Amino acid sequence: MKPVKNRQDVADYLSGDKIQCLECGKMLQTLGTHLLKMHGMSTAEYRERFNLPAETPLAGVAYRQAQRDKMNRLIKDGVITHWHLADAVEKARTAGRGKRREFDLAEQKERIKRNSHYKERTLPPGSKRADGRDADRFREYQRARRAQKKGDRALMVKYLEKYPKGTPW
Repeated sequence: MKPVKNRQDVADYLSGDKIQCLECGKMLQTLGTHLLKMHGMSTAEYRERFNLPAETPLAGVAYRQAQRDKMNRLIKDGVITHWHLADAVEKARTAGRGKRREFDLAEQKERIKRNSHYKERTLPPGSKRADGRDADRFREYQRARRAQKKGDRALMVKYLEKYPKGTPW
């Protein structure tokens, strides 16, 4: 089977009552145990291999709806309370983000291009920022710093050659 290429492929993949294993083609209610026992891979490895976003549920629609109904019933009956949510929210805030998929990044890039206000917010070449510092130098530093965080030091080296004193502040 082939990796997914866009959000529509993900939506189509998740739309059935059962979910198909992209490794062997079997239709199952859930994939977690199947992946580990039959293919020796974790759900994270499966998502990575087939380019599925981290938030993609690996269960069919019918199973997810049954679990949702069960949880709502337990909450209604008072079996499950929400006292733990404060801790869960704090853990979620510090958990970090999963790796974004190529099609997500491409869609985001297109949205930015369509954003008509982007050019209005960008200072023209040769401008000064509100604090009086050079906007071009700061923009150059930002690009170099972002590249450095991703593991590419070349832009930062060029920046430091051009501006030996370092940061623009």
